Amino acid sequence: METEGSLVKSLSDAKDHAVEAAIHAKDVGVEKAREFAHDVDKKVHHNPWPYVGGAAAVGLLLGYILGRDRK
Repeated sequence: METEGSLVKSLSDAKDHAVEAAIHAKDVGVEKAREFAHDVDKKVHHNPWPYVGGAAAVGLLLGYILGRDRK
């Protein structure tokens, strides 16, 4: 039947479009992540001490939470 053939073609086209959209979204996401990492890298190199202090605070907090005696 002609209707079944056109339905199969429409579904195939929709699948192809969805795959292309997913690939494009992945590429955009990867590019944005690289830009974000580059910006953070520049900021940390310019002024590292707030990041060192933040990492120390997070480490102390995690150590306190995970090191508590559970009775």
